[in-house]
This record gives sequence, C-alpha cells and structure tokens, in this order.
Amino acid sequence: MQTLNGQFNSVGKRLLNVPIPESSDDATTKQYMLEEIHKSCKELAQTINKIYQATHDSLISIDGRIVKLENKIEIYDAKKESIVKKIADLEKTIRGGMKNLLVVEKKANNLIAASKIRI
Repeated sequence: MQTLNGQFNSVGKRLLNVPIPESSDDATTKQYMLEEIHKSCKELAQTINKIYQATHDSLISIDGRIVKLENKIEIYDAKKESIVKKIADLEKTIRGGMKNLLVVEKKANNLIAASKIRI
C-alpha cells in the first residue's frame, strides 16, 4: 500500500508541473501540453484504480486518513470532451488525498483550459 500511495503522490505532483516547451508555434505547444497532461492523467487513473483494486472493502489510507473510494476515476481520451472527468463527488471520493488536482478541459474552440481545484 505504501508503494501505491507513493506512486499516487508522485504522479499527482508531476501532473501539477507539466513542462511548457519553448516553441513559437502556439498549436504545437498546446498539442504538446495536451499530450503530456493526458499521459500524466492516465498514470494517475491507473494508480488510483490499483489502489481501488487492492482493497477488498474499498477503504484505503492516504496521508494517514481513511478514505472510501466510491467510484473509480475515469480519464477520457484526449480527443473527447475532457481529459480529467469532472466528478461531482471527487471531494468525497478522495477526501483529503491530494491537496490540489489539475482539471483540464478541451473547450469547443479547441483551446485548453487548466485550473487547479482544492480538495
């Protein structure tokens, strides 16, 4: 469980620090960031699902707190509506687990909007 918790924290921190490439082409920069964020989100989802599967009673400890995972977190493909699925019950799903989570949306005009939400 400690290993999974470490992976969860590591991927979460990397997700919040996606590097911005030096490029004069805005479209290339946005595509690169989209790919990097999508890759990090997939790793985060895989780690969360491993934690979910590793517990028979769906109770885990994150940062010393007992958390009940009610739903798996789903990551959409980069070409769909959003990369990180907006989950209304995210706060109760991972209460106190990550202090911040990066939520990235692909807007209708193909711009990427990223914001940190506090849990």
